Amino acid sequence: MRLTVLLLSAALIALGSFSNDIAAQEWSAERKFVIAEPTGHGSFWGSISGIAVGHKTIYVLDRQERRLYAIGDSGEVLWSVGRAGSGPGEFSSVSVAVVLTEAGELAVPDLGNGRIAVFDTTGRFERSHAFTASGGSPLEWFALGNHLVFGLHPFPNASLTATGTGGSNKRTYIVRTLSGADEDTLLSTPFSPPMLIGQEGNMTVRMGPPPPSAASDGRNLYVASPDVYEIGVFDQHGNRTRTIRRVVRAVAVPAEQRVTMERQAEDLKRQVERQSASRPSRVTFEYPSHLPAVTRLVAGDGILIVRRGDTGTQDGKWVHDIFRDGEYAGFIGLPSNVTVHAVTAELIIAVEKDEYDVPSLLVLSLKPPSTR
Repeated sequence: MRLTVLLLSAALIALGSFSNDIAAQEWSAERKFVIAEPTGHGSFWGSISGIAVGHKTIYVLDRQERRLYAIGDSGEVLWSVGRAGSGPGEFSSVSVAVVLTEAGELAVPDLGNGRIAVFDTTGRFERSHAFTASGGSPLEWFALGNHLVFGLHPFPNASLTATGTGGSNKRTYIVRTLSGADEDTLLSTPFSPPMLIGQEGNMTVRMGPPPPSAASDGRNLYVASPDVYEIGVFDQHGNRTRTIRRVVRAVAVPAEQRVTMERQAEDLKRQVERQSASRPSRVTFEYPSHLPAVTRLVAGDGILIVRRGDTGTQDGKWVHDIFRDGEYAGFIGLPSNVTVHAVTAELIIAVEKDEYDVPSLLVLSLKPPSTR
């Protein structure tokens, strides 16, 4: 049995440099506070799966610890609720996000318990309603007005033991009321279909490029293509109101980064060999030649942050483009171990991981070039 695998690693860092024509438009970010131990008793974050921002409050969901936190604008923990379980106000380990609606309700999609739990902004549990997703995985969650929107990424129709092309090449964004009574398709957006890369007998393995990244500022939904620098802006009815485009250059994955890729390949090879012990397999690998143009979107308060894949890093920083009210406003370089989860007109809220992959909540003051 021959198995060919396309190894895609969005975490790999391509080398690049900041463009001279935008050097004068570089924004800055100063550390406001970092929270490594939310309880203050030597207990670290487990896995931060969602962050939402309200008035002078940051809401953080830790799905590993099954707990929802409210953090004040000076870094103090205002309250925390939740524990492991299936009762009211309890969470499973598949609590994937926290979303703050326009009406001031906090919604926590809990896929393990098959429901969406709703809290007020003081942490009081209000209600929950059943939720199941058919035909795909709900990978992204946003607030759009007083409604929830989730991106449903399709399951492939063919499993590892099936043949045929199968699958779908559209991610569907579905709008849902917080009562759970109504659900409707907001829009569907195409992405590059999965690629057939190896087949023998009844075994087929497909892996494709990253799906589109999306974000919401509460009023608009932003959806990016992973292949080109193009971001569609949609209103609450799914109508495209504008398109943001920039011309970027593709950068090949540098040779020195293949060390990491080869290590991942060896791990995958051993895993396949263990699973196919009764039938020896030969595993080969095909590597991506370029990184995607857009790897992450975050929006809030008229600010849109776009993490670019074409420029990679310089001095350990990854280039993020910044748009204000839909217009290009400059860029900012952030360390490659920092992932932005939320943004306001004045703050960047991110997760920073140390050398042991332990997360901390990082809050940065965002400053445009004119105020640096």
